[in-house]
Amino acid sequence: MSATDPPVSAKKTNELKDLEQSNQNQSAEPTNSAPSNAGSDLEDFGFSKPKRVPYLLVLSLTVLTVMTVNGLYLIISRPSETPPRPANATERIKEQLELVHAGKADGINIADVVAIDEDLEALRDQTGIRTLIVDEGIITDAGMSAIGSLTNLVHLRLRQSPISDEGLKQLLTLQNLRVLNLPQADISAAGIESLAALMRLRQLRVGGNGRNDISRMVSRLGNLRAIHLINVPVTDESLKLMCEMPHLESLYLDNPSITELGWDWMFATHPEIHIHVNQSHHDRDPNWHSHANGMELEPTITDGDEATLHPRPVPTDAETANEEGDENGIEDDTENISDDPANE
Repeated sequence: MSATDPPVSAKKTNELKDLEQSNQNQSAEPTNSAPSNAGSDLEDFGFSKPKRVPYLLVLSLTVLTVMTVNGLYLIISRPSETPPRPANATERIKEQLELVHAGKADGINIADVVAIDEDLEALRDQTGIRTLIVDEGIITDAGMSAIGSLTNLVHLRLRQSPISDEGLKQLLTLQNLRVLNLPQADISAAGIESLAALMRLRQLRVGGNGRNDISRMVSRLGNLRAIHLINVPVTDESLKLMCEMPHLESLYLDNPSITELGWDWMFATHPEIHIHVNQSHHDRDPNWHSHANGMELEPTITDGDEATLHPRPVPTDAETANEEGDENGIEDDTENISDDPANE
């Protein structure tokens, strides 16, 4: 050992101090610090670090899924609210007859299936029927026999049916009939003349063939309050005859042959009659008004509700006797007739 070397004890003392200083430096470093390359093992293999999904998001998605599945189940399992449509008009008639027999309705309305003559046999002798509407299908003279058996019928409409004089004769048993609508009919003056037997008839809508002026014979049906002639060549002379009818309130004419002189006379002498010409008001009609129901022209009974199939009740014999106001035995029901067309 040289003279300059420190003593052994001093050397050991210095080594111990160095060791204590090293331990103190290590303890001063944060224990929770992560090395800069933490998680690099996953990244080295192409994976990103996993992310925590919020708890509320998971819960919301779960609830939404359950509600969607339950909603689909209810939609699929719910029975259809729309009843199946009848396969033919006979089934439709029988379906409505059940309501008539139960006292819940008094009419038959065929508008969703096509009817033919044979279908009307289901109606034969059904005295509870007061309204018959056939808007789909064609009824011919052969089907009028079944209609003629409906002795309490008040309102008849056959929209697409080319009824002739022979078919019209089958209706003469309908002594309660007030509204007759045959827009596609092909009837002659003789057929119109036969309607005089229907003493309660108040509204008439019929078609013509464009050749014969049946309006002269119509003018003899003095009980009528409202007339609609379709494709009938009404002349000035026959216009005058109709305007002189004692109870006429509304006159609807499609394709007439009336001149300006004829109209001049009519508006000068009978301004009280409501006039439609070719599906619209005459521009000189003092009774002009708007029609909310469109321009399909046809007289109506104001207290007859076609939508619910409850036309005006037929008065009893005693009521009719009390209402008779003139020598012809015609009840004064003018206030119940409307000039507004509403698909009667």
